[in-house]
Amino acid sequence: MAARDGKPVDVTVSIIKVNPRAEVVYYGQLTLARKGDEGTAARFTVLPDGSVAMSPRWPRPWWKTVMRMYA
Repeated sequence: MAARDGKPVDVTVSIIKVNPRAEVVYYGQLTLARKGDEGTAARFTVLPDGSVAMSPRWPRPWWKTVMRMYA
């Protein structure tokens, strides 16, 4: 559901590995400040053997918060 009033938007993200069979490797939710914002939901690497290695979610870098204040 799109927020047209500038309010936060709840987002659900799924990452599904499809080969050799469908497997959910990540399912999570995050809240974006408003419609049109972007954020990192997950970081991952596909390894040479085809498996998926999830990276930890780090907090937002301090400089991104400062940049947003002056945008």
